[in-house]
Amino acid sequence: MRKLIYSAAFLFVSSVLMAAPDFKITPVPDGKFRVFKKQFSQHINVYGVRVFGTEKTPPVKLQHVAIVLAEYLDNNEDGRPDNPTVHAELVRRDAFMAVTETERAMERLDHEGFQNAGFHAGQGQFATETNPGGRRFDATLEEVLHLITHVGYANAYPKTFGERPGTELAKCLDRAR
Repeated sequence: MRKLIYSAAFLFVSSVLMAAPDFKITPVPDGKFRVFKKQFSQHINVYGVRVFGTEKTPPVKLQHVAIVLAEYLDNNEDGRPDNPTVHAELVRRDAFMAVTETERAMERLDHEGFQNAGFHAGQGQFATETNPGGRRFDATLEEVLHLITHVGYANAYPKTFGERPGTELAKCLDRAR
C-alpha cells in the first residue's frame, strides 16, 4: 500500500515538474549533482534520470543514450513514463548513466566520489560501444536496460524481479536451466 501511495504522489509531482525530455545537452547542474562536475561536462535529464557525459564524449552519442533511455521508459511515446512505479524507483535512487569516450576513460573516473556523495545507482557506457544507426551492435540497448532493470524493476518489484534467489524471475530461470 505504501508503494502505491508513493507512486501516486510521485506521479502527481512528476506530472507537474517533469516534462517530456527535449534531449538538449546542458552543463551538469549544481546542487546534489555538483559532484559530477569534476569529471563530466555534459548532462541530459530524461524524466528525472540523468545522463552524464565527459568532455570528450561525442554529443550525438550522449543524445543517443538519452533517447534510448526515454524510449524504454516511455515506449508508447505519450510523454509520460509507462510504469510510474519503476520510474519512481529510478528517480528516488538517483539513477544515472555515465558515458565516457572509451573504456579506459571509464576506468579513470573517480567512482568513489559518486558513491561517497550517495550516488550508487549508475550504469557506465563508452562512446566507442554506442553505435546508433544499426551497422554494428549498439551496446546502448543493453546498458540502458541494465540500469532500468537493476535499479528500477528489481527495487520496484523485489519479489518478482529482485536480484536474489527465490524471486519469481529466479524461479523461472532455474526451471529453464
